[in-house]
This record gives sequence, structure tokens and C-alpha cells, in this order.
Amino acid sequence: MKKRVSIAGLLLLFAGLLCSAVLTTGKFRDLPQKEAFRERIYPQYFVFRGELVKNIHNSYETWSAAFGDCSGLMRKFVNDELIIYPNSPVWANRYSEEHPEKLVLMHLNGEARQVVDFPEVLQRYFPGHWVHLPGSMAADGVKALDNTIRVANARAFTMRGYVIDRTTRPATFAPQNVILVRVDKQGNRLWYESEYATLTAVDYKTNTISLKRGEFHTSPRDFAGGELYIAPIAGGKWGKDVMWFYNLSSACPKDKSGKQAWEVFADEIAGWFSAGGVVQNVQGIAFDVNYFDIADRYSTWDTDNDGVADGGVSADGGRNLWREGDWKFLSRLRGEMGPDFILSSDSENDNNQQAVGVMDGMESEGLVQHDDMWRGFSRAVNTHLYWKANNTSKYDYRYVVLKLNGADEKRPGQLRRFGAASACCLEAFVTDVQPRDFMPAAFSAPGSLGRAQGELVRYAKTTKPVFRLDAGTGAGAARMKEMIDAPLCQVALADGGGGVVIRGKQAGQRMTFSIKNVELPAGDVTIFVKARAIDPLDGFNTGDRVPRIMWLRPATLPDYGEGDRLNEYYTRIYGMIGTRRTEELSYYFRRMAAGTGAGTQTLDVEVQGTGAIELSSLEVYGAPDVIARRFDKAIVAVNPSLEPVRVDIAALFGSEYKKVGAVDIPAVDAAFIPTD
Repeated sequence: MKKRVSIAGLLLLFAGLLCSAVLTTGKFRDLPQKEAFRERIYPQYFVFRGELVKNIHNSYETWSAAFGDCSGLMRKFVNDELIIYPNSPVWANRYSEEHPEKLVLMHLNGEARQVVDFPEVLQRYFPGHWVHLPGSMAADGVKALDNTIRVANARAFTMRGYVIDRTTRPATFAPQNVILVRVDKQGNRLWYESEYATLTAVDYKTNTISLKRGEFHTSPRDFAGGELYIAPIAGGKWGKDVMWFYNLSSACPKDKSGKQAWEVFADEIAGWFSAGGVVQNVQGIAFDVNYFDIADRYSTWDTDNDGVADGGVSADGGRNLWREGDWKFLSRLRGEMGPDFILSSDSENDNNQQAVGVMDGMESEGLVQHDDMWRGFSRAVNTHLYWKANNTSKYDYRYVVLKLNGADEKRPGQLRRFGAASACCLEAFVTDVQPRDFMPAAFSAPGSLGRAQGELVRYAKTTKPVFRLDAGTGAGAARMKEMIDAPLCQVALADGGGGVVIRGKQAGQRMTFSIKNVELPAGDVTIFVKARAIDPLDGFNTGDRVPRIMWLRPATLPDYGEGDRLNEYYTRIYGMIGTRRTEELSYYFRRMAAGTGAGTQTLDVEVQGTGAIELSSLEVYGAPDVIARRFDKAIVAVNPSLEPVRVDIAALFGSEYKKVGAVDIPAVDAAFIPTD
């Protein structure tokens, strides 16, 4: 179905273009002249965060000197989860003018912010703009002086509302903030007749809650019997105080001006960057935690305010209300800021940002995810390759945050080298954490590898396949169809040959099927699948380029000895497919053995959305998913295996490198081979 362009939409586009014309004036807005885009040389480093380091805020000179020879910076310049130094945005504007070659981006929490000490925030966003959890009706009338209230269901409330510190034993929590809102006889919430309060006690036996009334710049109110609904406010704590979540869903209530939270948020951001705005010289936003889908992460949220938890999905499961609203938010922001403005966000998890047609790029925090630099390696490769190939924005701004957590902190130099080398091979940037401490001396300086040459090389594909099935032929397609077990899907040969089409029979968020009788060897296994989405992700058009996620793993897998959570990192592998072209996805699994993966296996597949997809080939290699790329000054090869791998450089890059010979790459590490 084609989208209709309304008069209001045309006016919004026109306003966005006018705004863009203002924003792109001046040297500090000229993105093509930035080091990041003027020459795609690698590695390129960006200073990431550090806005609360006290000693660098002694003077502008000290602050600006901290950026050294990096290509730019990403820092907080407005108060969201943290209270930043007042001089930070002033200095950011000045730095942009004095260093027009540097890219300066604002790091911004894309889901929540502190409100307690900011009355102007509570004036801008009305009570219906925040996410609430399912609450309860009061059992009786309530006077303004009443602090203890009998409710129909006290189980809706808890004193352990927001985690304050998980490192203490036991962990410490803050009680919930709540909203008391009047409802009319039809059950409508009269948001402007409400007050905020903080929970002080819950008695589940008597179904009573105690409150500190009239909080956060509101006053206590009287409520008649049968007209008071009380709901906890969804929140969390990252910095000084509890933060409230914006209700970015398409079901968010509208304020008196007819705006939902996503509209207010986009307009507020545009104001910060406009002429005279607090960050008028800053060139873009690096969003943090702007989720594209909350169904799994925040399943207890009541985004449509009907008193029932929905996780951002309509009651019938047919619409993802959160995705709809977030897409509108990002599209509106792009329209207001214009094309010459960087928008990026986390995309390292399957609930993270997928707005490939709107954003300029993505962040990988920890390469694979927040606390994994290497285990789910194929996930990172697949995600970056999809964003690079399918993004239609003017600028490709993808980067890897070399952040280590948990067990990964024990090998900082090795794993940061692994992450930086992977980023270079994927033509992405990295964050600056003293590269001289982990990169080879000859290639630690910015741009020392030079430009990328040729395509990404996959070592596994230079070995003999253990199993190969090409559905491009009639016999191959028929065989693939026979191998697919899909009781909840329709399976058919593609019209005109070329693949097998699979379509979900039932409405829902995902479809599942299996591929039977696939031979997997012992040792490391890399599976390559070629697939495309015939139908776009539910709720989108083919032109939106929003991908559909495709998970695949063998039914039987080894135990990698790091507990259930980290074992999932090894095995919960996915890639992204879209309607624009066929993607080749890799799924890499280590140390397969008889009884724990090797032998004739079933591959379990899960696909986001229920529309049709097409599978066109399946290949299995008994080799790790080593990736390599040639640059002007060196060849970089990355080994994600738990064992060292010897790679013949000439076999990968041609006979001109015969003198280089074979190179040994240590386990979970990278090699830098000079070509001069």
C-alpha cells in the first residue's frame, strides 16, 4: 500500500527544508569537509563521553586539548540522565567554529530524562506524555489531605520501583513515582486534572497505599468516589535522580495542542540546534537507548493507557504501537533537521534502532553488544553490512564503542584490538581509548591504514563447503522446500525459480520454521544464508528500508562454560534482510562436536514479522568466520575463533601477495600485515 502525502505532511517537509537551510549555514555545519567524511581513511577515532571529568572543565583550553587528533567527539551537552557542566554546550559551539574539520555530536538519551528538578520539562510534557504501568482505581473518594488510599489492587504498586544501586548487597531501590488522574464516566483519563506523588508504603493485606502527595510541582486534589485512577510511572535511574520514560508510542495521549510525546520531543530537539539554540553549532546526535521495539524489554508497560500491560503492541497483536511512534519521531526529526545533520543510535541488539531509511548510521556498544566484544561476532558483521549497503542517507556514520564489561575486562588490549580491527574491516569508526595501548605501533595513528580497497573477504569461503544447496535451480529449490519444516507457515517455490518462499499463516510478531537434515562438521562452523524479504516488516512500506531480523541456530549446540546468559551470546545469532536486495548472512558457531552440534542437524529459524521471505541458498563451511580487508598500507584480518587460525594471504587477496605467505592470527584477535 502506498503512503498518501497530506497537506500537513508537505508543510512539515517544507518547514524542515527551511530549518535545514538555516542549520547548514556556516563552516561548522559543512559535513563534507569533516575528516570523518572527507577521506574515508582508517582507523578513525572519536572521543566518547567523559562529560563529567572534573579536571578537564577547568578551562576551555584544557577541555578542547583533551580531544587531541581525534576526528571528533560525542558528548552530552544538555541535561537528560546526567547534570552536565553549564559551560559544556558553550564550549562545544566554540570548538565547532574553531575546528570546522571536526565532527561534534551530542550524546542524547533517547528514551528518558530527569524531571524532578526541572519544572520546565514538566511544563513542556503533559502527564499523558510519560509511560505508565498498569495501576488501580481507588476504592473510595479521596481528599487532598489523604495520604493513605484504599485501592482495588495494591499489587500494582511496589516500594522497589527503581533500581538505585545493583552493586550493593542487597541492591537498593527507590519507591515508585505515581500519577493520580481523574477519569470521567466513560473511563477517559482527564490528564490535566491530575497530580504526581511518591509511594511511601504499600500494605498488600489491606489493599492500601501511602503517598507523599502533590509532588513535582503539582498540588494535592480532591477526587470523588469512582473517579480516581492511580498508576505507577515507568522510570529508571542512570544519574543523579529517577528518570521518566517518554511514551513514544503511536497510542500516546495528545496534549491540548494535539501533540503526542514524540512530536514534542522532536520539536524540543530541533530548538536546541536552531540558530540561537543551546547547541546551534553541533552537527548531530548520537542517540543512546532509543529503542525501536520494546515488546521484550518493557513488556509491563501500558503504552495505550487502558490499564493493561501491552509492551507497545496492540491488544490483538496486529500492530506494534511503539515502532509506529518511534518511526514517526525519527522521521519528524529528520524532516526538521534536514539531510546534512547526523542521526545515529544503538543498533547492536534486536530491539535497538532499525530505522535504516532515516538514520545516518549506528552504534555498536561493545562491537556485538553492551557486554560482549566477540562472542556473537556474526551478529555485528551482519548488522553493519546491512546498514552500509541499504542506508540511503548522505553520510555513513557507523561506529564501535570499545567498551568492555564483565569477563571481557580481563583482556582489555586484546579485545579492544579485536574490536578496532573489526570496525576497520567493516568500514566503521571507533571510540578513542588510547589506541597506542592496544593497536600495533605502525597503525595506531588516525588514518594510518589508509583507505579500504576492495570488498570484505570471508576466509571460510576460501575453504571447501561441507554442505551447499543452491535454490537457483529447479532441483535445488525443490530440495530446499522438502528440507523446510514449517507447520505455521506456507512454503512454496518462488515464481520463475530462484528460491523458496515462506510466509506466516498467523498474525503475530514473528514466524518460525526449521531446515532439516543439514550436515554440520565438527569444530568451528560458519553457515551462509542468502535471503531477502518479499514483504516489508509489518507496518512499513518497501521504500522504508527497515530490515527484518532473521535468527538461525542449530537445534543442538555446545555449552561454552560461561553460564546461560553468556552462552546465549555465543548462539543467539541473527542478521537483517530487506526488500531491496538479497542479503548474504553469516551464522558462526564455535567448537561443534558429536552430540553437541556436529552431524546431521536441524537449523531453527525465526524471522521478525509474518510476511513472505525468500531463501535462495544455504552453505556450510567447517571454518571460522574470519574477516579480512585490504587497505592502502596493510591487510587487516580478524579471527573470532577460540583457536589460532593460519591464513594464506595470497589465497584471500591474490597472487600478488604470495611473498607475504601464511599469517597466524591468535585466538579472538587480529593481525595487521603491512603491504608497503
